[in-house]
Amino acid sequence: MSQKLEHADEKFAEKATKQSEKGQYFTPKIVADRLAMDLKELSQQSISVVHDLGCGPGALSAAVLRNHSDIRIRGYDIDDSAISDYNRRFPDFGSATNLDLLINPEIGPIPAAISNPPYLTSRKLGPERTKEIRDNRYFSTIKGKLNTFSLFIELAIKELEEGGVAAFIVPIAVTNLEDHRALRNMLLSECDQIRLTWLKESNCFKDQNVEVNACLISFRKGADEAILEIREWDGEMIVRSEQIDPTKYDFFPTLTFIELPVQQGESLDTEFEVIAIGFNWKKGWEEFVSNSNQDEYNKALLPIVRGKDVSKEGKLQLNSSLNYKFLKKNGWIDRSCDYELHSSKRPRLILADITSGIKVAFTESPCLPMNSVKVIYHKENDKSKLKKLRSYLMSEDAHLRLKEATPNLHLPKGNLERLKIPDWSESE
Repeated sequence: MSQKLEHADEKFAEKATKQSEKGQYFTPKIVADRLAMDLKELSQQSISVVHDLGCGPGALSAAVLRNHSDIRIRGYDIDDSAISDYNRRFPDFGSATNLDLLINPEIGPIPAAISNPPYLTSRKLGPERTKEIRDNRYFSTIKGKLNTFSLFIELAIKELEEGGVAAFIVPIAVTNLEDHRALRNMLLSECDQIRLTWLKESNCFKDQNVEVNACLISFRKGADEAILEIREWDGEMIVRSEQIDPTKYDFFPTLTFIELPVQQGESLDTEFEVIAIGFNWKKGWEEFVSNSNQDEYNKALLPIVRGKDVSKEGKLQLNSSLNYKFLKKNGWIDRSCDYELHSSKRPRLILADITSGIKVAFTESPCLPMNSVKVIYHKENDKSKLKKLRSYLMSEDAHLRLKEATPNLHLPKGNLERLKIPDWSESE
């Protein structure tokens, strides 16, 4: 799939600064055209104006003008440099204004929206900015950490007029993470047509040195019962498409998942507990430790485990240790974990979270998980069942259900919990 930008966008990208801090990634031309076509195909009426939310230099607005006749465009951004380029680019068709949509979102009712929104979380926004957005009380779907891309989708749903349409390119986390369940429910309750397009090459921004797996989501606001259309696109044509009843799933699946045989048996969380909260430290902790009293620091060292410590074969290499309590007491733990649980000798499985495959290790040794792993305990500490679960998680069937069929950079807790456990007594 081509990741080539239009010339104007390429020139802007060359001079752009602090892209990561802005969550600013530029839309390839073929993706922009696909989104513009989605607007045309979903709309049941003539569109007079398309609002480009987080417009940047105007890649999506240019696609709208290529694919729609007799149309106006309206852009919004907080990057003055992008706004200047946008207005020079489209002097006869519309204009962009400096407007912070996360603070001043009420721009509707509008007939159509298109967006490659900023990809930022609370951590990059900072506490003050995050608090300002939360205090605004416009957004109702915020669960857990704040993600700007999901807020832009909620904004579009609320600001569209009845029958209005919108098209987005967003991280695939929107489709299946628990944090976005409220947003998915809003789409299903407020829209009569939802289209999810999986991309053959999901990292559309690889040429921009960014690791973001993305998908396309478009929708039409309406009161009728929602229809969810799942598609696969190779960059030239839609290779597969199917309309499904979305009430059968608590996430937005791939076609591969839909085609898998229905699992029998109890879900994984009936017998097992999945712990998704690992710790993380603040920048500068190593310098703090080196300047501390080493005798005091070394009193209670425990090994830490990261995703990279789990091998493809399921072996665990614990090479680093730290004094968790000492760091927490002195304010150097950014995200905490259940210290008492993980420092015990309860048998457990350690899953590498961010990985293309599935890597799982069994251990009875105390070890503190960082945020790059998931930990699974058996509720009755049955080591035999933990080991059997490990074997299943590393099987092809589990890989299809967890990685290929509901793709995400992470192994979401919800996806793990809804796996059905095979009847091991019969297999034995």
